[in-house]
Amino acid sequence: MSLDVAQKKVESREKMFKNWQVEVQKRRQEEAVQAREVAQDAISEVPLLPKIVQDQFDINIQLSTELEKVTREETVLAGKYGGYQSRLKALEEEFETAKKRVESAVLTAAIGLALRKQRLNLPSADQYFAESEARQIKMSEISERQIELERLLRELSDPKALADGVIDSVSFLSHVDRTSLDSKIQELVTNRLDIIRKLQSGYDRIFKLIQDIEFTEQQL
Repeated sequence: MSLDVAQKKVESREKMFKNWQVEVQKRRQEEAVQAREVAQDAISEVPLLPKIVQDQFDINIQLSTELEKVTREETVLAGKYGGYQSRLKALEEEFETAKKRVESAVLTAAIGLALRKQRLNLPSADQYFAESEARQIKMSEISERQIELERLLRELSDPKALADGVIDSVSFLSHVDRTSLDSKIQELVTNRLDIIRKLQSGYDRIFKLIQDIEFTEQQL
């Protein structure tokens, strides 16, 4: 009885943790959408400025759009990883049952067929190697993107210098307009820093999920 109670407690905690993960991921997706909308609203406020200024606002739109894509990809991978974990757990339970039946000499033909069916439903060796290679390529691409994001962060190490450089490229601004644009660019830089850091965290989580999927597939 005590073992059953302990097992139920474990299952309850696992369910609560999964629900929490779903809510966290949902919030990340909402934040990514909001970041993109803020970036789009910002550029609509400076439609008549030179391209060099608008390009800075475009960068935020591109990065926030990438963040949306990353959060969607993370959601898909998390679901895929959960599916692999469920399959692995089911296999372990089936083989544990079979082991006990073998030990008690009551392994039936039905149990044997069930185990064989479980195995037949698993990916073939060729499929596994193809998917594994695709995962290795994806992890390499993520590593390269992380290096690029680090470079973008270094460029933002002095936000005021960036703002001054952009504003100085526009010669016809009045003092009032210059002050207003400076405020907008400072806000733009702050938002960009936030987006980049969220991208880095998102890519880190995706990288980890891909590693976990690779490890779980090797166990199947």
